[in-house]
Amino acid sequence: MKPTSFPPGPKNWYPLRIALAMQRDPISFLAGVVRTYGDFTHFKGGEQHVFLLNRPDYIRQVFQVDADKFEKSSGSKRARALIGDGLLISEGEKHHRQRRLIQPSFNHRKVTAHAPTIVDCGLTHMLKWRDGSQVDMFEELRRLTLTIIGKTMFGLDIEKDTGYVLGDFSSIVRLFDSMSPMLKKARTLFGSKGDFSQVLMRHQAVLRIIEKRRENPTGEDLLSALIAAVDDGAMDEKQLRDEVVTILEAGHETTSTALGWTWYLLSNNPEVERKFHEELERVLDGRPPDAEDFARLTYTVNVFTEAMRMYPPVWVIGRTPTEDYELDGFLIPKGSLVLISPHVLHYDQRHYKEPERFIPDRWRDDRETIPPLSYLPFGYGPRRCVGEGFAMLEGSLLLATLGQNWRPRMVAGHIVKLVPLIVLRPNGLQMILNQRNR
Repeated sequence: MKPTSFPPGPKNWYPLRIALAMQRDPISFLAGVVRTYGDFTHFKGGEQHVFLLNRPDYIRQVFQVDADKFEKSSGSKRARALIGDGLLISEGEKHHRQRRLIQPSFNHRKVTAHAPTIVDCGLTHMLKWRDGSQVDMFEELRRLTLTIIGKTMFGLDIEKDTGYVLGDFSSIVRLFDSMSPMLKKARTLFGSKGDFSQVLMRHQAVLRIIEKRRENPTGEDLLSALIAAVDDGAMDEKQLRDEVVTILEAGHETTSTALGWTWYLLSNNPEVERKFHEELERVLDGRPPDAEDFARLTYTVNVFTEAMRMYPPVWVIGRTPTEDYELDGFLIPKGSLVLISPHVLHYDQRHYKEPERFIPDRWRDDRETIPPLSYLPFGYGPRRCVGEGFAMLEGSLLLATLGQNWRPRMVAGHIVKLVPLIVLRPNGLQMILNQRNR
């Protein structure tokens, strides 16, 4: 006999109460639900059944063991109209096929081979900075990481097109809200005509990138591999464009967001920043970092790791069961929204001592044992981020490259707030660039 009851959770005492609370402050709402009702909870946002999982064994069951019984949430499906049906959105056999095609470009050998390009892009970007100038560090990092994606994954300098791609993705981030199905609002996918024109310019920029590579094929970068798959009949031109869009936009947005929060935390934690600079001076002694330094710069890597604990770019992940599903004696109906929140999980005191503090040393082997599946900045299961290794190398090497020469400080009085949309963005990072005298 199938279960019919739901786990405990908050109730809608008036219409859309929960949906509106999630719209106003989704992270605080989800954290409050876990704190009040436990690790497996149920609530309704409008007509939508929502289940929140916050225990590692539940997460393993849904996202790994029974992953084939779930698909991406309805919010992700809406994003298909904006970013296409690339690896981030595709389902089933199509997803498996595309992942098999893309995965080799992110193996250890190819990832480490990109280290010189990552460092060179960082050094070149710093040439534009001036001591004492004020910048939005988040936007600086978005432009830098997008340039890196172009050179490493496509073998091209796409700096002229970065404005189109950056502007377009900002429009998508504003328009796409993973919680909006709960409100059952009638929304246009593209918003204003201006937003739609940004999408068109993005498509034109992507087509130019593909055409440039076709004119000068190398056979070594990811884009060349994707074009070869089209030539071999393994996928069509639309799929090629969708994959390029996904790699461009998702590839730069998550890393730049993580780096932005890292500089924010360093600026507000002088003792951590001092230890970070001491390691750079001891290990690098004034020279640019290289791939082998990734293993030597242990504190720098831990700084980046800890920043993604406190501010995971992907702060919530959703799945939808394709049929009625039973978990721990409770019913999860077909079509429901099943959520995990890495952000909520990362602040659980059962897994982390003093979770509100920025403590990179908690990742030292001899300090604190982090339980499995309590740290999920790259997701989990068969859809775990394919670029995890690249993101860790890129983030750590950029921290080392920029940190050797610069010490960004938050502008006095600038209040940074969480903006939890597709990624956990800041509302801007106004910082003063202070050049370091080693």
